[in-house]
Amino acid sequence: MSHDPFSEHASDSRTAQTSANQPSGSNKTIGLILGGLTLLGILFCGGVAVIAYFAVQGAAGSTGLVAVPPRPTKLSEAFQVDANNFERSLVRRFGESQQSEIDSDSVPHFDSSVAAFVNECVEANRVGDTIPMNREMFLDAVQASPCGNSEFGLIDRMAIRSWLDQYEPAPDKFDTHVQIIDVHVDSGTLPGDPKLAQVSLIFYSEESQADAQQWFLINAGDKWEIYDWQSLDFGRRTSDEYAAYNAGDPATSDGYDSAIDQAVDAQRLWNEGQQELAIAKLRQCEAIPMLAEDRSIAMLRIAYIWMSFDEYGEAIRPLTAIKNPDQMWGVWPVLSVCYLNTGEKERALKAALKSQAQSANHPRTHWLLATVYEAFDRDDESADEAVIALQGCPLDQTLVNMVTNNRRTEDVPALVSAVAQIGMPAWIQLADSAAYGMEWSKAVLDFVESGNGIETDAAIVALLRANEAWSRQDYDAAAENFILARDKTSDDQLRRVAVQDHADARIERDRYLSLFTESDDVEGTIRTLCHWVFQDEFYGDVQSLLTAFETHEMDEILSANPNAQPWEIGVRGWCRHELDEHDLALPDLTEFVDWLSSEAITANESTNGDSDPQWLIDSSNETLTETMLSLGKYRDVVERFPNHAGYQSMLVNDLMVQGKESVVAFLDATQTATDPVIKLTRTRLEAFLSVCKGDVSTADSLHRKAISIVDQADPENEHSLRLILNRQRAIDSVINRALPSEIEMAEIDLPLVIFHAVEEAARLNDSKTMRAWAQRVEAVDSDNVDHVMIKTRFAELRFAGGQYGETVELLSESQLNGSEGYWSNRQRELRKQALLELGKSDVLLSELFSKPLSDDGLAPPKPSLHGDGALAVQALALVAKGDFEKLDSIFSTVDKDEVGNWLSIPSQRRWLVRHADDPSIKALLQKHPMSIGYLAPESLGQIWTTANRSMTKDDIESLLESEMGEIFEVVPVSLANEAKESSAWTASSASGQRILIGSSIQTARGTRLPIRKRDEFSQPLLRISIAILDQLPNANRRLFEIASALASDDAIAFTWVDESLTWFGPDLPSKIRWEDRVPIHAETTPTSIDTAENDEDMNSDPRSPQEWTSDLKSSQTPLLVQVTLECGEIIESLPATLIRVEADQYGLIVESMSDSKIEPLFKTGQTYSIRPGYISRAEP
Repeated sequence: MSHDPFSEHASDSRTAQTSANQPSGSNKTIGLILGGLTLLGILFCGGVAVIAYFAVQGAAGSTGLVAVPPRPTKLSEAFQVDANNFERSLVRRFGESQQSEIDSDSVPHFDSSVAAFVNECVEANRVGDTIPMNREMFLDAVQASPCGNSEFGLIDRMAIRSWLDQYEPAPDKFDTHVQIIDVHVDSGTLPGDPKLAQVSLIFYSEESQADAQQWFLINAGDKWEIYDWQSLDFGRRTSDEYAAYNAGDPATSDGYDSAIDQAVDAQRLWNEGQQELAIAKLRQCEAIPMLAEDRSIAMLRIAYIWMSFDEYGEAIRPLTAIKNPDQMWGVWPVLSVCYLNTGEKERALKAALKSQAQSANHPRTHWLLATVYEAFDRDDESADEAVIALQGCPLDQTLVNMVTNNRRTEDVPALVSAVAQIGMPAWIQLADSAAYGMEWSKAVLDFVESGNGIETDAAIVALLRANEAWSRQDYDAAAENFILARDKTSDDQLRRVAVQDHADARIERDRYLSLFTESDDVEGTIRTLCHWVFQDEFYGDVQSLLTAFETHEMDEILSANPNAQPWEIGVRGWCRHELDEHDLALPDLTEFVDWLSSEAITANESTNGDSDPQWLIDSSNETLTETMLSLGKYRDVVERFPNHAGYQSMLVNDLMVQGKESVVAFLDATQTATDPVIKLTRTRLEAFLSVCKGDVSTADSLHRKAISIVDQADPENEHSLRLILNRQRAIDSVINRALPSEIEMAEIDLPLVIFHAVEEAARLNDSKTMRAWAQRVEAVDSDNVDHVMIKTRFAELRFAGGQYGETVELLSESQLNGSEGYWSNRQRELRKQALLELGKSDVLLSELFSKPLSDDGLAPPKPSLHGDGALAVQALALVAKGDFEKLDSIFSTVDKDEVGNWLSIPSQRRWLVRHADDPSIKALLQKHPMSIGYLAPESLGQIWTTANRSMTKDDIESLLESEMGEIFEVVPVSLANEAKESSAWTASSASGQRILIGSSIQTARGTRLPIRKRDEFSQPLLRISIAILDQLPNANRRLFEIASALASDDAIAFTWVDESLTWFGPDLPSKIRWEDRVPIHAETTPTSIDTAENDEDMNSDPRSPQEWTSDLKSSQTPLLVQVTLECGEIIESLPATLIRVEADQYGLIVESMSDSKIEPLFKTGQTYSIRPGYISRAEP
């Protein structure tokens, strides 16, 4: 268990022995009094009462075998001496912190007896044995402590000796790994003299950061014993702690022990789930009176516990109360971590640099700087620090992961050295990392294969070769090497990895027969596939997998492996379900579920417990339920799962999609049902019927009835039904425009209903209903109501409606200062965009620069466009103003790759497109190619109508002019799938409206539709797509207005793609006509209409960057390509020339040969970064 506050596992184990160095204060006091009285009594009996006290106090000379080395008289100076000694030890052990590589031959060799003693102590701590301690030397150390008093006498020695009889302290901050940094031995002047040793150690683990300790040893008679020790985090030795207590005021001496005991109790309360009591108790600990010498350490330990609660803001308070943070190594690094976790990066950096000033060569310092620099996107500096930290703690898998994730080829030697020391788990992780970058994987493989003093077995090398092949997308070579790794290893973990990765390699190319024939455990392979498909982790082609199962070769494989057959049935059933072959899927899934359940029962009754996890039974039952629902077998679901609230909730949702007739039929068929779950199901469906009738009162009464019985149906809240019911209740109230006053709500349900009512009203652009619920919110005095979310939704609605001034007014800058979280950040973005829409970039910048500058005295961090920092805001303001000359000067200060990514973010793009015709933008994009591929519209919808419906350019111009009240220029779009009876046009107006309209013949996936509508979708239909491309206000309203005008009386359906809502005919034009909100009603179906996938329509298997690199090298002429730009389902195809490949960025740089009609920024002669999925070879 971790002893480290930097660990996510840090818990009460850190404080369980926080007072281990001493018994309770009351015992100390009693020991001191009794010891003194006994000795004084003896002296009085001898008749020397007059001089007794002074004689006793004067008889305190050293009783140790050798004198304790002298120390400075002030604790601060004494600690600094110890700290300097440790730092010098680190330098001797590793070299200066700036040294990036360490010569392994320079590792010092220590006194073997000291090293053996340290290892014996570590083992003793592990098994609970006593660590050898020299008490007399410890007493001498107490006497020599700068924390004691000058009158330390025999009474004091006797008192402390009595404490040691009750409890003998010992080092308690052990961890998984120990590294001896340095040993200094003083052998005395004559042979046989006692020897003293000072040992510098670091304890660390994968979960805990390095803890620097010093042990002080004595050896008399060839036996080492410890006589003093310290963790430099706390700034004092154990002898100092005892000396301070002994000399302290009895009124406050016990304060430290009391505070730590209460802190441990707070940790216990927290672990028991009593968080409020734990927080209150821990806060009380901070106010307990105690010795001044103890307070700093107490505050640091209390901060550790706050961190274990994830209360980093609370931890900052005791840390900043420490008056001497420079006199202990534990404060600054902990404070830095706390600031980092509260979003105060600048303060985190300042604290980290303070820690560096204290202990520049400490491995923890390097880890801390690596972590903080990473938060600032100072990647190279972060990577440098991580490598140095790893050299100090080479067995720390967390540091290995940090260095691995950086994937710098220059770090490979240090990384492989550490991996070799850790062993197999680290090798496996390193090999896995090699799959995700060609340059990195080649560097790792070359270094390992070259030897370099690193011994590796053939299985590890095969695993590395396999992943290197994977990085080149040579999946056949990868599979062959995974098989070699599997066959050559005796390590179970490596074998499991090789087997799984072999399966992944074959799935990448859908070579399932190869997967099964190459497997040495067919049952295990198909069982793994079964787990993947039901865990939604299978990414191969479903039809190819099913086809493989239906081959003669597969029949022979299964005949030879009969135990694999039940698993194959499960996978086959899942495949047929995914391919909408529900009639065939049902018997397979039923057989598999029944077998799996019986197998689990048998296994649970056996002694080996070898059963599949319950999740597999649940997941396969869920798939079976979906299949039965797709076939309309509602009674079968109820009969098979009469008491399962989750599956019946799925049934309710499906019946609501099917509509009133199906619901009525189900209610008639289940009138006699008495099970609580079925009663809940029926009540929910009755509420749905009341909503369809517009009967708000009855519907809400039924909702309340359902909520009242939900605890019977879902007693453990396993299926979150209370939340689901309150959400549906809120949605239904908004659908019927019910006022909050018409809804009776229990206090427990009020926050949920308010949250979802506001969410639904916002989704429907229903400002009237939102205002009504806002008034209800104002009357609620509850911390559980998300007021920030509600304000954000209001702001979003005003922004979408073009009410930019009102948006800014609602979102006060002063209220946003210092607030964090998703909604607060969303408010900040809305306010920023609204100010820019108002042309008030000067206000935005003045607010930015009016904020106080940091007074850290630190060098400014590396410029970055990351997040919502000052530079990013300045750059966006310049984009909005069209000042590309100044913008380019900002871009010159940051990484080039960062610029392209920043330009591609939608919040930046909305301003770039307004300057698409500005000549200055061409030079900017030539220098910083932005990523282009998918264009997200402001609002998107689809009409489904009969295939004989025709649409022409003239039709669109006439319709838009009539509906929008202005003239539109309509131009055709060059599509990638012209052979599929597809066409598309962009329509632009003088006011800035840009609308994309496309049509194509498509076949819908009928089994995903309401059963009553499947006949209408059983043949190819015309799908008309409408996308609002501009950023003008009221995009949703304009979408519905155009859709209502385009939909003919015989139109079958309209889908609002953004929110997955579908309206079905007849009389579709009137059903989707905009009123004062999205025209929703009870039978609007919460579903989308999917199309049957056709691999010919998409670049489903794009060429890899490596293949493009090869093509580019071999091409004798400019390499012509086709770039596709997508918007919804419309795919524009444009000619371009491939210029270069940026494999590490997974991007292809192209120069356009034509202007795009859907993306204004895509111009002839300009360069762009394109992902492999959006590019293909041009047809000759």
